[in-house]
Amino acid sequence: ERGDQPLVISSFEPGYDDDRRYRSNNTLSANLKIPGVEGLTLSSYYAYDIYFKQRKLFERPFNLYHLDVGGYLAAGNTGSEDGSAFLTGIPSGQAPEPRLRDFFDNTITNTFNLKLNYDKTLNGVHNISTFIPTKILNIQVRELKHSEDILFQISYPTYSPEEMLKKITVDGLI
Repeated sequence: ERGDQPLVISSFEPGYDDDRRYRSNNTLSANLKIPGVEGLTLSSYYAYDIYFKQRKLFERPFNLYHLDVGGYLAAGNTGSEDGSAFLTGIPSGQAPEPRLRDFFDNTITNTFNLKLNYDKTLNGVHNISTFIPTKILNIQVRELKHSEDILFQISYPTYSPEEMLKKITVDGLI
């Protein structure tokens, strides 16, 4: 089942996934009518876009239990008796042991464009329109960090991420 059982997944039994994403798209534009030439304009824009993602994923194994109904009834039980002896634990979850992973994604994009545009109407019936676009600058900087902390390799009796980090710090592993 990989831990996809709704009753378990909706709890904190398999761990938690704190996924935060932020985006900011900023644009500054300007239009300039060229003096002395009717219909000639220069327009430009600068865009500064930021995408930021931070994720902490804490996973731990857990057991899903299966009742051996045939064995339970064959032992003479009617359904009102304790059936815990007939429960079989099945290891489940995505992680074979507790692990805490950090992900970081930061993308910044700078774009600067210029456009020279000419619009003219001749004799009140003919329209001429032309433009020359240029992309002067398009720079994208992306920083990705992914770490599987040392918690992946060391099992502790506690499942609290805070206690695990405290234990590792005290033991001098970080």
